[in-house]
Amino acid sequence: MFTPPTHEWVRQSQVYRDCSVKEIPVVMMPFEVLCYLLQEKHRFRPEDLFGLWDYDTLFPEPVGTRSGYWQVMTPAIARILRRPVEEVFMELEVFRLYYEEAVREARRRIEDQIRFIHSDIPLKVKHMTEDESKKMLVKLLIQTKIARLLEADRNILKNRKPFLPYEEPEKIEEQQETGFPGEAA
Repeated sequence: MFTPPTHEWVRQSQVYRDCSVKEIPVVMMPFEVLCYLLQEKHRFRPEDLFGLWDYDTLFPEPVGTRSGYWQVMTPAIARILRRPVEEVFMELEVFRLYYEEAVREARRRIEDQIRFIHSDIPLKVKHMTEDESKKMLVKLLIQTKIARLLEADRNILKNRKPFLPYEEPEKIEEQQETGFPGEAA
Protein backbone atom coordinates (compact mmCIF):
# COMPACT_ATOMS: atom_id res chain seq x y z
CA MET A 1 0.00 0.00 0.00
CA PHE A 2 1.16 3.55 -0.78
CA THR A 3 2.65 5.24 2.28
CA PRO A 4 1.52 8.86 2.33
CA PRO A 5 4.40 11.33 2.21
CA THR A 6 5.96 12.32 5.50
CA HIS A 7 5.99 16.00 4.53
CA GLU A 8 2.21 15.93 4.30
CA TRP A 9 -0.13 17.04 7.07
CA VAL A 10 -0.35 15.06 10.31
CA ARG A 11 -2.33 11.83 10.32
CA GLN A 12 -5.54 13.49 11.50
CA SER A 13 -6.11 17.02 10.36
CA GLN A 14 -8.83 19.44 9.36
CA VAL A 15 -7.09 19.69 5.98
CA TYR A 16 -8.26 16.18 5.01
CA ARG A 17 -11.82 17.08 5.90
CA ASP A 18 -11.45 20.31 3.88
CA CYS A 19 -10.04 18.41 0.89
CA SER A 20 -12.92 15.94 0.95
CA VAL A 21 -15.89 18.32 0.80
CA LYS A 22 -17.16 19.94 -2.37
CA GLU A 23 -17.61 23.32 -0.66
CA ILE A 24 -13.81 23.64 -0.65
CA PRO A 25 -12.75 22.22 -4.07
CA VAL A 26 -9.09 21.49 -3.31
CA VAL A 27 -7.24 18.29 -4.20
CA MET A 28 -4.06 17.56 -2.27
CA MET A 29 -1.24 16.23 -4.46
CA PRO A 30 2.25 15.77 -3.02
CA PHE A 31 5.30 16.01 -5.30
CA GLU A 32 5.70 12.30 -5.86
CA VAL A 33 2.06 11.92 -6.95
CA LEU A 34 2.42 14.85 -9.36
CA CYS A 35 5.66 13.36 -10.73
CA TYR A 36 3.96 10.01 -11.18
CA LEU A 37 1.07 11.61 -13.06
CA LEU A 38 3.53 13.46 -15.29
CA GLN A 39 5.41 10.24 -16.02
CA GLU A 40 2.14 8.51 -16.89
CA LYS A 41 0.60 11.42 -18.85
CA HIS A 42 0.44 9.27 -21.98
CA ARG A 43 -2.24 7.15 -20.24
CA PHE A 44 -4.85 9.90 -19.83
CA ARG A 45 -6.18 13.17 -21.17
CA PRO A 46 -5.68 16.22 -18.95
CA GLU A 47 -9.44 16.64 -18.57
CA ASP A 48 -9.58 13.14 -17.02
CA LEU A 49 -8.05 14.72 -13.91
CA PHE A 50 -11.35 16.52 -13.29
CA GLY A 51 -12.51 13.16 -11.91
CA LEU A 52 -10.42 13.92 -8.82
CA TRP A 53 -12.90 16.72 -8.05
CA ASP A 54 -15.95 14.43 -8.19
CA TYR A 55 -16.66 14.85 -4.49
CA ASP A 56 -20.14 13.32 -4.64
CA THR A 57 -18.67 10.02 -5.85
CA LEU A 58 -15.28 10.06 -4.11
CA PHE A 59 -16.27 11.54 -0.77
CA PRO A 60 -19.95 10.97 0.05
CA GLU A 61 -18.78 11.64 3.62
CA PRO A 62 -15.76 13.79 4.51
CA VAL A 63 -12.66 12.01 5.77
CA GLY A 64 -10.48 13.29 8.57
CA THR A 65 -7.31 11.23 8.23
CA ARG A 66 -4.39 10.97 5.84
CA SER A 67 -4.95 7.24 5.26
CA GLY A 68 -8.69 7.80 4.69
CA TYR A 69 -7.94 10.47 2.10
CA TRP A 70 -5.41 8.32 0.20
CA GLN A 71 -7.60 5.21 0.37
CA VAL A 72 -10.02 7.20 -1.78
CA MET A 73 -7.59 9.17 -3.96
CA THR A 74 -5.23 6.36 -4.95
CA PRO A 75 -8.00 4.23 -6.54
CA ALA A 76 -9.30 7.39 -8.26
CA ILE A 77 -5.83 7.98 -9.72
CA ALA A 78 -5.70 4.31 -10.78
CA ARG A 79 -9.00 4.71 -12.65
CA ILE A 80 -7.71 7.82 -14.45
CA LEU A 81 -4.53 5.95 -15.45
CA ARG A 82 -6.51 2.82 -16.37
CA ARG A 83 -4.20 0.69 -14.24
CA PRO A 84 -4.85 -1.77 -11.42
CA VAL A 85 -4.89 -0.02 -8.07
CA GLU A 86 -2.25 -2.41 -6.66
CA GLU A 87 0.10 -1.41 -9.47
CA VAL A 88 -0.50 2.28 -8.74
CA PHE A 89 0.12 1.71 -5.02
CA MET A 90 3.47 0.07 -5.87
CA GLU A 91 4.46 2.79 -8.35
CA LEU A 92 3.60 5.55 -5.89
CA GLU A 93 5.64 3.78 -3.23
CA VAL A 94 8.60 3.68 -5.62
CA PHE A 95 8.20 7.41 -6.28
CA ARG A 96 8.00 8.09 -2.54
CA LEU A 97 11.19 6.09 -1.95
CA TYR A 98 12.90 7.86 -4.86
CA TYR A 99 11.87 11.23 -3.43
CA GLU A 100 13.18 10.24 0.01
CA GLU A 101 16.48 9.17 -1.55
CA ALA A 102 16.74 12.47 -3.43
CA VAL A 103 16.19 14.34 -0.15
CA ARG A 104 18.82 12.20 1.59
CA GLU A 105 21.26 12.83 -1.27
CA ALA A 106 20.66 16.59 -1.09
CA ARG A 107 21.38 16.48 2.64
CA ARG A 108 24.55 14.42 2.04
CA ARG A 109 25.79 17.05 -0.44
CA ILE A 110 25.06 19.86 2.00
CA GLU A 111 26.85 17.99 4.79
CA ASP A 112 29.85 17.40 2.49
CA GLN A 113 29.99 21.11 1.68
CA ILE A 114 29.78 21.98 5.38
CA ARG A 115 32.66 19.58 6.17
CA PHE A 116 34.72 21.07 3.33
CA ILE A 117 34.08 24.61 4.55
CA HIS A 118 35.01 23.60 8.11
CA SER A 119 38.36 22.31 6.90
CA ASP A 120 39.01 24.93 4.19
CA ILE A 121 38.34 28.15 6.12
CA PRO A 122 40.91 27.52 8.88
CA LEU A 123 43.56 26.89 6.19
CA LYS A 124 42.69 30.14 4.43
CA VAL A 125 42.68 32.11 7.68
CA LYS A 126 46.07 30.65 8.60
CA HIS A 127 47.55 32.25 5.48
CA MET A 128 45.96 35.68 6.03
CA THR A 129 47.79 38.66 7.42
CA GLU A 130 46.52 40.22 10.64
CA ASP A 131 45.11 43.18 8.70
CA GLU A 132 43.29 40.87 6.24
CA SER A 133 41.90 38.91 9.19
CA LYS A 134 40.56 42.06 10.87
CA LYS A 135 38.92 43.30 7.65
CA MET A 136 37.34 39.89 7.07
CA LEU A 137 36.09 39.75 10.68
CA VAL A 138 34.50 43.21 10.43
CA LYS A 139 32.80 42.30 7.15
CA LEU A 140 31.58 38.98 8.57
CA LEU A 141 30.19 40.59 11.72
CA ILE A 142 28.35 43.23 9.67
CA GLN A 143 26.93 40.62 7.29
CA THR A 144 25.80 38.46 10.20
CA LYS A 145 24.08 41.34 11.98
CA ILE A 146 22.28 42.67 8.88
CA ALA A 147 21.51 39.41 7.01
CA ARG A 148 17.81 39.29 7.99
CA LEU A 149 17.41 43.01 7.32
CA LEU A 150 18.94 42.64 3.86
CA GLU A 151 16.69 39.67 3.11
CA ALA A 152 13.61 41.66 4.14
CA ASP A 153 14.76 44.64 2.09
CA ARG A 154 15.45 42.44 -0.98
CA ASN A 155 11.94 41.02 -0.70
CA ILE A 156 10.51 44.54 -0.59
CA LEU A 157 12.63 45.55 -3.59
CA LYS A 158 11.64 42.40 -5.47
CA ASN A 159 7.93 42.36 -4.68
CA ARG A 160 7.03 45.99 -4.05
CA LYS A 161 9.08 47.83 -6.69
CA PRO A 162 6.01 49.71 -8.06
CA PHE A 163 5.48 51.35 -4.66
CA LEU A 164 9.02 52.77 -4.39
CA PRO A 165 9.82 56.36 -5.39
CA TYR A 166 10.69 56.90 -9.03
CA GLU A 167 14.23 58.10 -8.31
CA GLU A 168 15.42 54.86 -6.68
CA PRO A 169 16.02 52.43 -9.64
CA GLU A 170 19.84 52.79 -9.52
CA LYS A 171 19.91 52.17 -5.77
CA ILE A 172 17.64 49.14 -6.20
CA GLU A 173 19.87 47.59 -8.88
CA GLU A 174 23.03 48.32 -6.88
CA GLN A 175 21.66 46.81 -3.70
CA GLN A 176 20.35 43.72 -5.48
CA GLU A 177 23.80 43.16 -6.98
CA THR A 178 25.98 43.87 -3.93
CA GLY A 179 23.65 43.55 -0.92
CA PHE A 180 25.03 46.81 0.45
CA PRO A 181 23.89 50.25 -0.73
CA GLY A 182 26.83 52.39 -1.83
CA GLU A 183 29.34 49.53 -1.73
CA ALA A 184 30.87 47.68 -4.69
CA ALA A 185 30.69 43.91 -4.90
